[in-house]
Amino acid sequence: KPGKVFDFFAARKGVDRVEGLLERQDYLEARVKLERETTPEGLVDVTVVVDAGPKVEFVYEGWDAPGGVRRRVREAWRDGVFDLQRSEEAEAVIRRELIEGGYPRAMVRTEVEEQGDTKRVRFGVAPGEKQGAVGVE
Repeated sequence: KPGKVFDFFAARKGVDRVEGLLERQDYLEARVKLERETTPEGLVDVTVVVDAGPKVEFVYEGWDAPGGVRRRVREAWRDGVFDLQRSEEAEAVIRRELIEGGYPRAMVRTEVEEQGDTKRVRFGVAPGEKQGAVGVE
C-alpha cells in the first residue's frame, strides 16, 4: 500500500495468495513475480507481475484416477517448468499408483493440446492385467 513500510515477508505472502487463487481456478502454469525498485528518495516501488498462462484440464482415459492421484498430478504440473517435464512427472505419479495397485505393466501416454486459453492434458492409461500386490519405495 502506498506510504507503508515495505515488508518482504508480507509481500511474499500476498504473492502466495495470488498463486493459490490462480491454482484454484486451474491456472496451474501461472507465474507470479514480485519486482521492487528503490527510488532515489529511498522509497520502494513494488510491482506484482502475473502471467496466468492457460487454464489446464486433465482427462484420464482408460482408468478412473482416484482423488489423491488427481491432486498429485495437479501438483506435479504446477511445480513443473515445461510440458515434457510436467508430462513425465505426472505419468510417474499415475504409474506409481497403478504399480502399487497390482498393475506393474501399466502404460501411460500423455497428449497435450492447446485450445485458445485452455491446455488439455490427456492421459491414456492402459493398466494391463492385475497381478499380486507390488510395493514401490
